[in-house]
Amino acid sequence: MLLTAQTANTQDLKMTSPAQNGAPAAPGAVPQAAPAPTAEGGVANVWNVISGDTFEVCMGVNKGHVDLKRITIAGILAPRLGIKSQQVDTKDEPLAWESKEFLRKMLLAKKVQFRVLYKSASGDRDYYEVRIAGEKTHVGLKSLSAGMSKIAPGNQVKSLNLYADLEVAENEAKSQALGVHAAMAPVRELAAANDDPDTFLAQNKEKLRPCVVEFIKDAGGYRVVCLPTVEDPRYVTVQVLLSGVQNPSFRREAGGVEVESQPGNGAFFARAFAMERLLGREINLRVESIQRQGAPGSQNVFFLGSLVHPAKGSIAEFFLDAGFGLYVDWSAQRCFSGPEQLQNAQKRAQDSRKGRWKNWDGSSDSLDSFEFNGKVTEICSGDVLRIVNTEAPDRNERRYYLASVRGPQITRGGNNQDGWGPAVVEYMRKKCIGKQFKVRLEYKKNISVFGEGNAHPPASNEKTGDMYFVTLTDANKKNIAVEAVESGMLKVLANSGGAESMNERSRDFDALMEAEQAAILASKGMHAGEEKAPKQPVYTELILQPPNAPKSRGPTTKKELTERAKAFESQLCANRNGHDATVTYLMNGSRMRIKLIHEKILMNFQMNGVRAPNAERQMPATSAMAANIPKAEPFGTESLQFARELVMQQDVKVVLDRVDPAGTFQGTLYLKKGGSQKGPDMATMLLEKGLAYCDQWCNNQSYFTIESRAKTAKLNYWSVEHEDLSAVQEQTQNLAGQPVKGEISQINSLDSFYLIPAGGAQLKIQNELNQQISKFEEVSHPQKRSLYAVQYWEDKKWYRGRLEGKGTEGQFSFFFPDFGYTADVDSVRKIPAGSSLLTTPGVAMHCALYGVRTNDEYWEQACETFFKCTEKKTVNGSIEKSAGGQSYCVLFASGICVNEALVKDAVARLTKKESKPLSVDYNQWKKAETEAKRGRAKMWRYGDVGSDDEDY
Repeated sequence: MLLTAQTANTQDLKMTSPAQNGAPAAPGAVPQAAPAPTAEGGVANVWNVISGDTFEVCMGVNKGHVDLKRITIAGILAPRLGIKSQQVDTKDEPLAWESKEFLRKMLLAKKVQFRVLYKSASGDRDYYEVRIAGEKTHVGLKSLSAGMSKIAPGNQVKSLNLYADLEVAENEAKSQALGVHAAMAPVRELAAANDDPDTFLAQNKEKLRPCVVEFIKDAGGYRVVCLPTVEDPRYVTVQVLLSGVQNPSFRREAGGVEVESQPGNGAFFARAFAMERLLGREINLRVESIQRQGAPGSQNVFFLGSLVHPAKGSIAEFFLDAGFGLYVDWSAQRCFSGPEQLQNAQKRAQDSRKGRWKNWDGSSDSLDSFEFNGKVTEICSGDVLRIVNTEAPDRNERRYYLASVRGPQITRGGNNQDGWGPAVVEYMRKKCIGKQFKVRLEYKKNISVFGEGNAHPPASNEKTGDMYFVTLTDANKKNIAVEAVESGMLKVLANSGGAESMNERSRDFDALMEAEQAAILASKGMHAGEEKAPKQPVYTELILQPPNAPKSRGPTTKKELTERAKAFESQLCANRNGHDATVTYLMNGSRMRIKLIHEKILMNFQMNGVRAPNAERQMPATSAMAANIPKAEPFGTESLQFARELVMQQDVKVVLDRVDPAGTFQGTLYLKKGGSQKGPDMATMLLEKGLAYCDQWCNNQSYFTIESRAKTAKLNYWSVEHEDLSAVQEQTQNLAGQPVKGEISQINSLDSFYLIPAGGAQLKIQNELNQQISKFEEVSHPQKRSLYAVQYWEDKKWYRGRLEGKGTEGQFSFFFPDFGYTADVDSVRKIPAGSSLLTTPGVAMHCALYGVRTNDEYWEQACETFFKCTEKKTVNGSIEKSAGGQSYCVLFASGICVNEALVKDAVARLTKKESKPLSVDYNQWKKAETEAKRGRAKMWRYGDVGSDDEDY
């Protein structure tokens, strides 16, 4: 339903299009394409009237961008209109309003013909002869005859061909003392509603008052002039925001350029829709409330209300019906149409796929339907929470923002910019963490409103870039934000994003305002001042700090971390009743960061005897930490999510057993049950769900029993094939002391390379695979760490491969267990269950050079020397020890000991913590190292570096 004015006095709502406005075609005539109007002249529709001698025509609409051209009528001069605003206050000239109204009623929404007759002396303004389409009379003559204007001064006017006609028309009006020629011409009394908004609201609240639309900022923001009534004889200018609907809006960039606040939101189309149908029209205004924006003393004041057509009803309803708006519940309660009619209008647009609903799939989270039961898993700051949708099958977790409130901001890493920051987070943690709430979406904001390249909060929905602002209500239907505001822990958010943001607020906004006023009067929380902020305890940080962190924060090297953790080991592990703790961060389901409440210590913690699979973690490839992130494993994400719901930011009990060489405390974590009582062991809960497994150091028989049940039931982690850890350990332990012979296939570092044993076992597996490959099915989404048949892009041969993760250009990265290297592949097939190809161990041996190490500076040169020694050669030697599936070897190539050659080349040194190798003369190694030290070659150029590195 569109809004089109046939005349200014009889506006009707009709089904039209911009091309249909104006004079109808003659019956039976063949439609002709009208020439496009130009600055010199043409035919166009009148969209607005500025004064008694000036109006605007639409030169065209391009992708919603309206090209309005201002037309000044040649030969006449109308009285000037005054302006009443906070910045300007000028009075009308006599009869100025009546002159404008005369022209508005004559021209608005009609098609006119215009052509330039002359220019101003400065050349910056054109003056036009104007005729209503189908008529022959110059519009200026009609204005002069009615006494609504005078003949304009100047020689250019006198030289016009129609000057004699202008004089005749003006003399006719003078003879009758019409309009400006009368002895006393009226002057309207101007006023601005913003001068005394409370009085204006009291006088006009929920009453229909006639008005004329003067300006349209966007489809939801208008400036109107209210016409005089019996109670109020003034012409009052009012800034209006439509209630019940949120329309697409704009933002201004450098140079005042308007851009859509969210690219593609249809703001230009929506405004064009409104301008064509509402600009300059006489309708009714129904004010409903005042909306103030900004700090006291510099506030912008807007009136929330309804624009109502005399016959057809609320304009907001037409916007929703055309798909140019989104229903807003909180303001719809007071809207002229009421919530039901507005919701029905939006439903019609959705069903018809109009406007913003063009690509709607029927399941999008529209504001009137987004509601679910959720569990709070993390308090990011006072007004930002992470919530799990407990009604969704995948229990997805998202970041949500509390609507219409703001808490003190917390910087990354937990450093507060506001003294109340930690106190507010702790208040919200105790109120919300681990509890169920009804979550209702109030409004959305796209991160694009912050501008491209500017810092912005993370989006709730990464696909759309939308931030979700919500209200949380508990089982007693209490809004948790209202309670926090009443306690002074949150403040009500004053809108600062422009008039369009007034519709972005909680439906309980009035209750929030009342709660804040009560908190201010009682000086509660933040309203008591910074000096009243609770002093936060100082924690000893037993976690590794960034290199540029203040020394007081904690250790900055692994050696320092281990030493400081070891210093606390005996004291903390002596308490077998357990420590009260809070979990602050989880790396995976079994590894986390905790703080001991009473001891005031922050530490890394690992469950003793249990390991959870690693979850996928997003990190930019350019980040220095990206290479240190463990690769994701099957069901790592599920394990982490399960753990987050159980313990993230929750109070727990921990019994500490030891500190490992990396400075991580190991022990048992218990959920709390009823105050400080120990609840269930979290490790058993992970094992029962198949979301963790017993590691090689586990000595808890009950853990093995629970793990065995999960294995038998093939739960989660055990639903995919895994190498039996105990079998691998037994196999590698049995290899110690055994000879080794083969070729080096891949060198990652001195302590990680792959050796293919002599005998051709890898070729036999590859031949068997290629014979059966035609029977294998293609796989488009392989699972991580699972074994597949993969085709290498270079030689087009098939290999066994285990998925490591995403590769480049849409490919997958696979590790080839029979050859020891990793490569990207694009063709993957599934090996059928029961095939020996799934159970046959990988041929390539994962090895390390025994007794030698390099450092970060020379590891690349060490690998290069290692490669030159072994390239295209058969190596032999012996395995000195095996651990964790890796064989530590002494190798020879062409009769030269590779380990010794690296030491002699000063790119490696001997380790001090390992036993002497039994298969060689260790004194020769020591002699080679001594000579390299004396020569100050390469890694020894600064002398003995061993004392600075705890690994040697």
